Amino acid sequence: MIMHIPYEKFGPLGQKKFLDGTLNKLSIDYMYNAIMSWDGDQDFEVFNFSDICRMTNCCSKYKIYKTGFGITLEIKF
Repeated sequence: MIMHIPYEKFGPLGQKKFLDGTLNKLSIDYMYNAIMSWDGDQDFEVFNFSDICRMTNCCSKYKIYKTGFGITLEIKF
């Protein structure tokens, strides 16, 4: 399954860092049900899945790609 998440759907800090090109180290945090990013001294939520689904790591793998419009998430079952 492939999900395209436009940067307009990111949290405020995620949007700012995406637009200035410093959004890095993306991963899914299953406890927070969100895509998180690490910025040296802090981690922050980029996108929360709670409105659309519950992410789980019990039966899938994923890859996250930054694109020109946001994030593409490829989930493999």
